[in-house]
Parts: sequence; structure tokens; C-alpha cells
Amino acid sequence: MIVLRSRLELWLRRWWASGGQANWKEVIVSVLGGLLLAPLVNLLPMLGYDWTVRFYPGAILFNTPWVNWVVAPFRLLGVRESLAVLNSIMLVTVAVATAREANYERRELWVVALALFTPPIFMVMWDGQIDGLALLGLFGLPWLVPFALVRPHLTVWTILSRRNWTLGAMIFGALTLLVWGWWPANVLGGMEFNLGHPMAMGWARLGWPIGVLGVVMLIFAGGDMYRLLAAGTVAASYLMPYHFLILLPSMGRVKGWRRIVLWACAWLSLLVPGLADPTQYYSTTFAHYLALLYPILVWWFLRNTKDRWLSPRDA
Repeated sequence: MIVLRSRLELWLRRWWASGGQANWKEVIVSVLGGLLLAPLVNLLPMLGYDWTVRFYPGAILFNTPWVNWVVAPFRLLGVRESLAVLNSIMLVTVAVATAREANYERRELWVVALALFTPPIFMVMWDGQIDGLALLGLFGLPWLVPFALVRPHLTVWTILSRRNWTLGAMIFGALTLLVWGWWPANVLGGMEFNLGHPMAMGWARLGWPIGVLGVVMLIFAGGDMYRLLAAGTVAASYLMPYHFLILLPSMGRVKGWRRIVLWACAWLSLLVPGLADPTQYYSTTFAHYLALLYPILVWWFLRNTKDRWLSPRDA
């Protein structure tokens, strides 16, 4: 109890001192860069099943209701063109976030190529998922909190680490309840369906000890952006391999063998779809557990590094 109390007091001091400012330069570069890159990305092989069937038509079952609002601008384009823009913005956002973690040092920018050449990138592009928008939203907090919260079970702990971000999320959360009513019931109602997916991970699928480990990681993550994201990933009740995309930029902050280890561990996520039986719901393999080594090592390797998501005013 003494440890918990001391960690809570430390968190409160950091929360109050760190207002949390939006990084608009990164947002603008990510969006404009994504728009410019889209024609080239459109030439790549992308099935985009979830984008085509769920997000683009607006039939977004078991997701937070504002996701439909976030993706609405993409519907101004055709389904294939919008998928290309979605994926290109994701690629540039990951690249910019990774370069930021490397402090934009020229000799370190090769790590951007490492981050982009990983299975979570391929999975998000092939499936047409929106995790890149969550990472983009983190750049623009608190104003882009609807984007960051398209993956609330992963990003909420990070949002709670800064005063302005927390207040922005509270205001936005109250507005969502006024507009859509008690929407959490719909999200929770789809949990059984989501957990039945052959690739689903998370403690609700793998067992409560995984959740306990995630909570311990959260307690000792401090206010570090990526340590909180990593801890939140392990603590999540529902997790898919492509959700690891938001952790990829953390490779930019570490150097040497740790960077190579993180990159190699990111590839462990490929074992989950590779070994999962698509005909057996709720079944697990050792790969479901092994893949969690990636967020655990992100959390561990970043423990003595500088959080580059702090703005100059907060540092």
C-alpha cells in the first residue's frame, strides 16, 4: 500500500505539472505527407477487408460511435482511394513519430525504415485498420482526442498522464454520452464476439495473470508516453497483433542491440496469424503469449530514457 500511495502521489505531481501541448507540426506533416504519398500507396496490394466492409460503409459494429465521425472525411473519396490515403497517413505518422523518438538525428533516422518494415504495418495496411489515426491523435492531444480514442483501451492511460489531455478527454466523454447515450454498453456487448477471433489476445482471452502484469507495468510506467502505451497493451482485455503499431516508434528512442531486439520482437506478432487456426474460435497457441514479449520489452528498455512527447513547456 505504501508503494501504491507513493506512485499515486508521484503521478499526481507529474499530471499537474505537465499540461500537455499539441504538436501541430507533426500533425500537419503526417497528413500532408500522407496525401502526397497516397498515389504510390494505392499501387500496393491491399485487401482492406475491414475498411471496405466495416469502416467505409459506416457499419462499425462494437466500436466507439465517434469512429464513424472520424472516418467520415475519407468517404469523400472512393473506397480504394480512401484506403490508400488512410494507409499513407499511417505510414507517414509512424515515420514522423519514430524520427521524433530518435530526436531527428540524421545518423539515427535509419530506424524509420526498421519501424516501417514490421508485421503490424503490413497487417494494418492489408486489413484496412485505423490504428494509424490513433497515433496521429496522440500528436494532436488534447484537440484530437476523438482520434486518439478510436483505440481507447490502448491510449486512455497515456491520455490520463497529462492534465490538459485528461480534461479534454473528460469533456469529450461527457459530450459523447449526450450525443450517443450509454454507448459503452454496445462496445462491451461485442466483447465476446471480438474475443472469439482466432488472433485475439489480451487477458480476457489469455488469463487474468496477464492483466495483473499489465496493471503492475502501468503503476511503474511513470508519465512516459510509450511505457504507458506498452503497459496499456498488456493490460488490455482485448488485443490484436496489429494494435502493436502504436508502439513501433519506440524503437527510435533506444539504440544498439536494444533497437534490434525490439525490431525482432515486433516480428513475433506475425506468429499469431501464422499459427492460429481460423476455424477454432477461442483457441490459443504459444504465439499468443510470446507476442506479448514485444510490449513488455518496450516498457523495460525505455525505463531510463527521455520521454520526447513532452513539449518544451512541460519538460
